[in-house]
Amino acid sequence: LALLNDEPIKYRVMVYIVIFCGLHLGELVNLEWSDIDFENGLLTISKQLQYLPEYGIYEMKTAKTETGNRTISIPSSLISLLQEYQKWQNDEIQKLGDRWIGSNKLFTKENGEPIYPGTPSKWFSKFIERNNLPPLTFHQLRHTNASLLISQGVDVATVSKRLGHADVSVTLRTYTHALKQKDKEAIEKLENVIKPEA
Repeated sequence: LALLNDEPIKYRVMVYIVIFCGLHLGELVNLEWSDIDFENGLLTISKQLQYLPEYGIYEMKTAKTETGNRTISIPSSLISLLQEYQKWQNDEIQKLGDRWIGSNKLFTKENGEPIYPGTPSKWFSKFIERNNLPPLTFHQLRHTNASLLISQGVDVATVSKRLGHADVSVTLRTYTHALKQKDKEAIEKLENVIKPEA
């Protein structure tokens, strides 16, 4: 995260959104400024951007599942970063003038066109390599989000809702390792309250 400070703000924002919100790549690249409620600290996820060679870039009007359509809380630190990024983007739009192809999306090509859904992943793999960091894919940042929430004691139902999983069983299957650790911590805490007679 410290190394991100030397990276373009667009990519810093992408990483922080996924770490705080656990979005799918398609959800991330299709975010619009209207999806962010700055005043109440909320982010709405309701659509995805996809790419297929035969169709090019296209928008799916709904998320993968009905539960994928969700509104989640975001922290004040991310709100501040988003405001800084919005100002930066507005400055870039002013510089481009009529060369800007109108868009309300957070993440665009230099001229305002939608970015390829794979762009964050390509940038991230270069970032990892450039900084000699352990192998990690951009998608694994979503798993990092879930694992950190679980490690901080957030209940699985809340984690599941934030991730947009179809039901809690998907979350339970996917994050077994993190949950086993919490289970171990739970019984150790209980043992501190109830100790059997020797």
